[in-house]
Parts: sequence; C-alpha cells; structure tokens
Amino acid sequence: AAMIPYSALSGVMTSDQTERTSLNTFRFFGAFVAALIAKTLYQPMVAFFGQGDPVVGNRWTFAIFCVLALFFFYIAFATTKERVHTDKAEGQNLLTDLGDLFRNFPWVIILVVSLLSLIYICIKGGVGAYYFKYYMGEEDKMPTFLFLSSVATIGGVSITSWISRFIDKKWVLIGAYFISSVLAWAIWIVKPGQLSLLYTLEVLSAFTAGPIMPILWAMMADAADYSEWKNGRRATGLVFSASTLAFKAGVALGGFILLQVMDRAGYVANQDQTPEVLETLRHLMTTYAAIGGFLCMAVIFFYPLSRNKLEKIEADLKTRPSHEETPTG
Repeated sequence: AAMIPYSALSGVMTSDQTERTSLNTFRFFGAFVAALIAKTLYQPMVAFFGQGDPVVGNRWTFAIFCVLALFFFYIAFATTKERVHTDKAEGQNLLTDLGDLFRNFPWVIILVVSLLSLIYICIKGGVGAYYFKYYMGEEDKMPTFLFLSSVATIGGVSITSWISRFIDKKWVLIGAYFISSVLAWAIWIVKPGQLSLLYTLEVLSAFTAGPIMPILWAMMADAADYSEWKNGRRATGLVFSASTLAFKAGVALGGFILLQVMDRAGYVANQDQTPEVLETLRHLMTTYAAIGGFLCMAVIFFYPLSRNKLEKIEADLKTRPSHEETPTG
C-alpha cells in the first residue's frame, strides 16, 4: 500500500523530465543499496538474535527491518512536497480514468515492457540457485554471484541520470536492453569451473541493465503528463498503481513459467539431473533472459514520447488554468 503513493511521488514532485529521471535514479540507487545491506546483514542478524533458534532470530530481524521501514517511509512522506497540481475534472470517475488509461499509448507500451521485464528477471533470478547447484556444481558460490550482480546494478543505476542528459530515455532503454541481453546470452558459453568468466559476464550484464528500472519509472510519470495533456484529466495514482500491478503480474508469471519449464524437463529435487534438465537450466539462465530483453527492446521502440515531445507537453500544460506547479524552494 505504501509503494504506490511512494512511486507516484516522482510524477507530482516535478514536471521536468530531467528531474524525474534524476529522482528515479536516486530512488533506485537507494533501493538497491538498501537491498544489498539487508541481504548482507540478514543471516548475521538471525544468528545474533536467535542464539541458535532461527525462528526467534527471524522474528527479531524482521521486526527491526519493519521498524526501520516505518521510520524511512515517514521521512519520505513528511519531507517531500507535491508541486504538480490539477483541478479535478467534473464528471471524472474510475471508469472514465480507466478508459483514458488504456487509450494512453505511451502507458500501454510501458505496461507491456514492465510485464515482460519482470517475467524474464524473475526467471533468471529464480533459476540461479538451481544453476549453481546442478550445472556449475558450486552452490556455495551463489552468494558471491548475487553480491557482484547487485554491486554492478548499483553502478549502472548511478549513471542513469548522467547518460540521460545526452541521450533520449527511449534510446538509453533500448541500448540497455540490447547490451545486457547479449551479455546475458553470452553466459551460455560458461562451463562448470569457469567462475571468473561467469562473474565477468554477469557483472557487465547487470551494469548495463542498471538504467532500465529508473527510466521505466520516469516514463510512467511522463505518461501521466501525456494523459493530462491529451484528455484534460490527470490520474497519476492510477498510472502508477496499474503499472505496479503489471510488475506484480510479471513476478507471478515469471515464477510460474520457471516451474513449468523445469517440471516439463524432468527436474527432480536433490538428485543428479539429466542432460536435458541441465541444458534447460542453462537456457533459463541465458536464452530466456536474452529473449525477454530483446522483446522489451522491440516493444519500447514504438514508445512515442521523445525529449522534444515531452518539452512541448510540459510547456502546453503550464499554460492551462487547471494545471499548477508550485515553484521549487
């Protein structure tokens, strides 16, 4: 419930497309750093608070994380200010907003890309443990792989705002999908024992994929502006909540596809796997991720909001009596 208004803030804190990209860059930089810290501290905290009892340890660990989350959510909402305001249009209702939403072509593009992105991300993320255990034969190296991937992603996120100053967001996204997908597919050549090669390819793939999430979320705010510009009504919350639903659906579908493919290949837990299963694990780790990225790249190619178009929309909206933006400061 907190994530939808939190995500939608980037759409009402500023109408400047560059500032929105910067906001989302900082947001995802903080999110990935926090996730890395939480993953690093989780097991030591469980051991410390549980003193041999993992149930007690988990209870106290999650309680502390929840308290910290409440504290940081309070800071986020108490210290931010909505600067983009619009008058509520007469006769506006949910059905009208939904109609506007599905006629919003830029948002439909983002919806499809978001769904596809989470499907292939969850497939690759979910198969990792099986890949290391059965194909690489080095299950204990999985944490190192995840750590390096997280650090590389943070590095990629950190350059998003800078690179978007020179290249249109659409083309940054296309480039990120293309390069990261090629590198993900290249992991196919890795053989058991070639950990250095695996780590190198994953780090490069994760780094080049870093800008994807910040830019997608910045585009959602741009789609909300487009809807207001086209229809005279603004529904920022609905744009972000429907997009969040697509992300959740992608997570569910990614997990479902992963389990179905493994089951059809003949996977049996905690046993030596057949050559067919091992090949399937390799495809799930590489080919599926690459195809997902290429599909996203193909769909985002049709995204119509260029930098110049967004500047025109921003200028037009500022002339409308129903649209008001509180000055910064």
